[in-house]
Amino acid sequence: MNEDINLLRSLCWSFHHTTGIHFEDLLDAALDKYYEVIEEYDPKRAKRSTYLFMVMKSFLIWWTQRRREWPVTDIDIVGYTKTPFYEYFTQIDKDVREVFDIVLSSPEEFNSVTPRTARSKLTFILREKEWTWKRIENVLKKARMYVNQVDEGGIIL
Repeated sequence: MNEDINLLRSLCWSFHHTTGIHFEDLLDAALDKYYEVIEEYDPKRAKRSTYLFMVMKSFLIWWTQRRREWPVTDIDIVGYTKTPFYEYFTQIDKDVREVFDIVLSSPEEFNSVTPRTARSKLTFILREKEWTWKRIENVLKKARMYVNQVDEGGIIL
């Protein structure tokens, strides 16, 4: 059981970093699903950790995609306030703001291609500005987190 929980934590942490969804939300969903799928485990078909990894990874992919489709409600949550976009933009890290400026200065260049190609174009532009690979990697992760926060409805546009 303890090894299973560590596997779930690891998966949820990975999904948290790639999607920006709160770790606790991911872990709650994963634990709920865990108790359903563990009963279906057959040791003759796969090792327990392999089975759990594949099933839980598939579930978390499905769950994060469905979560994006769920409507944001106007329920008042204590301590939760929406930030106007202009205030939010001034709080963003300087490097992330520069990346957003690059993309927003020529949106047709980035919107007309696949996400992978857009990322490559952006990386090329940043490398021309003599950014290191590590700095580019970090700023793209931060930018993804900021965009996911906007997607979750915490920003007034």
